[in-house]
Amino acid sequence: ALSMIGFNFVFSNIAEKLTEWENYKYTSSFNHALLAKLIAFRLFNAFHTLIHITFVLNDFELLRTRLINLLIVQQLRTNVGEVLGPDLRVKLLQVLVSLTACSFLSDGYVVSVHKLLAACGVAVGVYFGKMA
Repeated sequence: ALSMIGFNFVFSNIAEKLTEWENYKYTSSFNHALLAKLIAFRLFNAFHTLIHITFVLNDFELLRTRLINLLIVQQLRTNVGEVLGPDLRVKLLQVLVSLTACSFLSDGYVVSVHKLLAACGVAVGVYFGKMA
């Protein structure tokens, strides 16, 4: 169950890079292609083990155990995210802003940390640009 979460995170980044390389002309085409990749992988990632256990191995006791494990891990992930999430997000935002500010002061380039913040569930982006 934990590997499913990790694979979803990794493949989300890979799917975004692959879709960017396809170089779509319109944003809507880009979004549709990215969505198709994400849906296909997440469906495969979520159900391939269960389908294999059910139809190839015919082991319903193992299937029952896997489903219980999935339920417990997902519930723990949700609960931990709700309890610790806001505090961790604020602390991460403070660290990223200080690191970004140091980078801005040293080389003067535009720095964007919105993808890292979005990966942590923070819906804001922090941008520092070169002063004119």
